[in-house]
Amino acid sequence: MEKGMRQRQQRNSDGLRTIWTPEMDRYFIDLMLEEAGKGNRIDDHLFSKRAWNHMTLLFNTKFRFEYEKDVLKNRHKTLRNVYKVINKLLALDGFTWDHTRQMVTANDEVWDDYIKVHPGARSYRIKSIPYYYDLCEIYKKNVSGIVDTCCGIIVVDGFMMDEEVEKGGRGSRTYWEPGMDGYLIELMVAQLQKGNQIDGLFRKQAWMEMINSFNHRFGFKYDLHTLKNRYKTFKRQYNTINKLLGSQGFFWDDLRQMVIADDHTWQGYIQTNPDARQYMTRPVPYYKDLCIVFVCKETLTTVSAADDQQESPHNSSVAVEHVIEAIQGLPDMDDDLILDACDFLEDDKKAKTFLTLDLRLRRKWLIRKLRPQPSTTT
Repeated sequence: MEKGMRQRQQRNSDGLRTIWTPEMDRYFIDLMLEEAGKGNRIDDHLFSKRAWNHMTLLFNTKFRFEYEKDVLKNRHKTLRNVYKVINKLLALDGFTWDHTRQMVTANDEVWDDYIKVHPGARSYRIKSIPYYYDLCEIYKKNVSGIVDTCCGIIVVDGFMMDEEVEKGGRGSRTYWEPGMDGYLIELMVAQLQKGNQIDGLFRKQAWMEMINSFNHRFGFKYDLHTLKNRYKTFKRQYNTINKLLGSQGFFWDDLRQMVIADDHTWQGYIQTNPDARQYMTRPVPYYKDLCIVFVCKETLTTVSAADDQQESPHNSSVAVEHVIEAIQGLPDMDDDLILDACDFLEDDKKAKTFLTLDLRLRRKWLIRKLRPQPSTTT
């Protein structure tokens, strides 16, 4: 073991003390997420003996330590306490989660009053917790029947709820299971295939049919507002993943159904895009269906639009706003290049080609068309 690694261990009167670095926390949390994803947990949040042995082996290999699994178990307890403190704060009036700064926020008066009674929470007034989303995934089922508030998502007995704020200022909680996402997306794709979408928006009748099917399937009485909010959540997820896949070094893993990149690429990206951290370890099994709903819908709807061109030859079968949105979502595009691309893609055939291309190839194709390199002769 190298000297630098040994320096992270210090002996005191209580024995061996481990000094945890942010890099160690991040890697350990990723290991726990992976084991949780494999179903290697028993009694809610507790990992199996085999899982602990596997995580300890990988952790020691990564950092060249010789830790016993008790060291990792102690850190597991510490992170669980962090999670519980934040959840307790977020369940109180006046405290909210700042997604950008990744920390609990409240006005000074609220903080001062709380700290008088709970001085141990003082550090969270200025402390960023960049892995809080991941702690929600790891510890969300820690006690049956307890409500856990995770970044606007409520978890009760394994069920997820979106916490929406209505116009009247009251909070309404919507129970949401993972299986409900897949079914709602299936309904959206089915409506697209029926042609029940105009300029990227579902018809009113399409929403009514989806609401009826959804409520019949799950026994709820959800309204249009609830399903539209989930639709907006899907779009945010889709946009985040698309932005990742359009950036250098990121790829889609079909087997694991998630975005992949090396650690250096992830860390560099997350510094300026902290909301993307969750996708380091989070599979998105319905991403390709989201492509159909939010991008590839042009391909689905252009069939009927192309048929209509016999009667209306001047109609365009590709929505301009979708093309412009796709152009602006590309990385490393200056203003001149964006404007040139908009002019170039006014041609309907070229626009279709552009939208059909894989996200990683779109910018390269535009550069080749708009900024051709002079040929060299020998």
